[in-house]
Amino acid sequence: MIMENISDVTVGPCENSKYIVPKRIHYTQNGAAKIWDVMRVHDGVAILLFNSSRNVFVFVRQFRPAIYINVVKTEINNGIETVDTSKYPGTLGLTIELCAGIVDKDKPVPYIAKAEVLEECGYDVPLENIKKITTCRNGVGTSGATIHLYYAEITDSMKVGPGGGIATEGEMIDIIEMTPEEMQIQIAPFCKDFNEKTAHIKPGIKIQTEVSVNPDRSYNIKLLTPPTQYFLMQAAGCQKGSSKPGTKVSGIITLKHIYEIAKVKSQDPSFACMSLEQVCKSMIGSAHFIGIKVVKGPLEVEELRQFLVQRAEELALEEKELEELRVSKMLRL
Repeated sequence: MIMENISDVTVGPCENSKYIVPKRIHYTQNGAAKIWDVMRVHDGVAILLFNSSRNVFVFVRQFRPAIYINVVKTEINNGIETVDTSKYPGTLGLTIELCAGIVDKDKPVPYIAKAEVLEECGYDVPLENIKKITTCRNGVGTSGATIHLYYAEITDSMKVGPGGGIATEGEMIDIIEMTPEEMQIQIAPFCKDFNEKTAHIKPGIKIQTEVSVNPDRSYNIKLLTPPTQYFLMQAAGCQKGSSKPGTKVSGIITLKHIYEIAKVKSQDPSFACMSLEQVCKSMIGSAHFIGIKVVKGPLEVEELRQFLVQRAEELALEEKELEELRVSKMLRL
């Protein structure tokens, strides 16, 4: 079986899922009413495996629909949202990742980690070999789930099965081994390539970049658009956001600005599954978050001039207060 043999892809609403529960949170922050869409999901566990018998790291490769749908373009055919797999092959959804799973059993996390290593990689690892690295939050913009990260040293003698996941649950997992040398890239050629790809960008502009490293130590550099806040602050002509969003306004832009920014940001993979209207709403939310006011019609010149004068006075006062605070702290030392 070939895991990247993907076809007949359709996209629809998520209903009655066992794994995720979409929610919309309404709340007030610093006096401003806000909305945020989130998901309740299971916590996760991931294990970095090192086989000391052959000096290799052990990873897994599998097809991830969430990765796939965020790198492809969908189209509507006869009222159904679909993906043309002749244009977007299943290889776009393949990942090489740590052995991992969800925490969905009432057991200590190390026991769940041990079971995942056995199911996915075929190693029966003693619990004392499973060492905790850290616990952190994942997907903080959407789920905020807890990820438990572990390290385990394994040997060939611990190999008791083929791994590959649970076939009865439809899992298709390949085991990938890499030496420490295979996981490195040459820094000098990378810096040269990166500088060449960004040579046309004006100095000072922040560019979001995705870098993926392949098993053969080749790499792909993908330049995305600047952060949303950069566009919003450029459009508003302000250097910093409001220290008190919802109370103090840091800048003013129009819906026309929002529309033009949304057209650019919709090219990013993170907005691939959103309509232009949804991207616009996201831009408006980001504007409010940093204190930028969004108005419908064109700005009156006099109104804008008065606002800029008032804002300059507010910034000068804030800077004065900060300087006084710094001085008072120094005097207390």
